Amino acid sequence: MKTLQAINEEILQRISHLETSSQTNVKTLFNITKQISGVEHLHSSMMELLESIETIENKVDYNLPTIQREISKLEFGVAQINSTLQVVNETRESDANYLKSTVSTLATLQEKVEANNIIMQALRNGRSEGLSLSSQLDDSKNLSPETIMQQMNKIHDSYLQVVGKLPNGK
Repeated sequence: MKTLQAINEEILQRISHLETSSQTNVKTLFNITKQISGVEHLHSSMMELLESIETIENKVDYNLPTIQREISKLEFGVAQINSTLQVVNETRESDANYLKSTVSTLATLQEKVEANNIIMQALRNGRSEGLSLSSQLDDSKNLSPETIMQQMNKIHDSYLQVVGKLPNGK
């Protein structure tokens, strides 16, 4: 039989073992409680995040038609601007061609005026200086200086109108 002291020691060992086991269980329980608290906090945060995402989705769904309308308006505006720009470019090219033609015509008329002035000077001075009057008249197409000046004035006015339409920038 066991002595009382051996039983006492056995009971003390069991109590010591139970206390150690109890402390381990308390620590484990504390850790589990912390983990559960962390999981609950994580769950709560995820639920808030989910609600925020749903709110954003609802706002996007609500505003999407408005955004699409605005995009369509912008696309239409861009198309109008492109169309206007094309018309402006065509007009600019047309005006440039007209200006070139006007300059060429003006140069031709100036040559005719100079030829007529030479003829007029020769007639006034009574000298022909070796020029045939009939050939000079044929070259100027029998136009009077007044007619040529009127044509030059018309061309000059047209030239000023074209220049006025040109953009000021370089």
